[in-house]
Amino acid sequence: MFGWRARIGLIVPSTNTTVEPEFAQLAPEGVACFATRVPARETTDADDKVAAILDMHGRIEEAAAELADLGPDAIAYACTSGSFLKGVQSDAELCSSLSSTHGVPMITTSAALLDALEALGRRRVAVVTPYITQVSTGVQRYLGESGYDVVAAHDLELLSNLDKGRLGPEASYRAARAVADADADVVVISCTNWRTAEAVSALEEDLGVPVVSSNLATMWAVLRAAGVQTRDAHPSALFAAT
Repeated sequence: MFGWRARIGLIVPSTNTTVEPEFAQLAPEGVACFATRVPARETTDADDKVAAILDMHGRIEEAAAELADLGPDAIAYACTSGSFLKGVQSDAELCSSLSSTHGVPMITTSAALLDALEALGRRRVAVVTPYITQVSTGVQRYLGESGYDVVAAHDLELLSNLDKGRLGPEASYRAARAVADADADVVVISCTNWRTAEAVSALEEDLGVPVVSSNLATMWAVLRAAGVQTRDAHPSALFAAT
């Protein structure tokens, strides 16, 4: 049986091309990931982008129910912007409601980022994203609501989610280096459709602080929720955290 150690359910935006490959690479032996998709409407209008992202919320409950049928040990809504744009309270209520309904730990990427920062004991955050400003302000607000001090930010200003998925890991490395001089004690790379797993270890070595990406935080959180040891899953500060 695939997933004899743990089965992880993933709710993924339909235009995301990064979550499933990165999670397959990160999954420890005996852990299997199973995904279902929710429609992510592409738009060429920057003013419509936030609405397009929030439209996915109408399908999250249905997607979670589909994944619950396979008996997962944990479910993750693997979309950072889709979980931070409605704020901390709404995100927490979504996780609580779906966890209660299905009897399975439900995690969002934004909630996983908060748990990761708490585990690392870091408060001064530099945020790096591929987002346009209308979206990137949402992650800064979400972190601020949670008591974190965003001391620097750098955005690529990409509108299309498909374009984000076409970026190589060197793009996240270079973007994170843009905040190298910030007075931050941790770097957050936000977006589950941005390849980061190959770049984070080099960034931690070169920047001298922990680096947490959306996909790494989500995988770390769902493994913990499923009772699976994270230490050997990725060579980064987060996965060594207890």
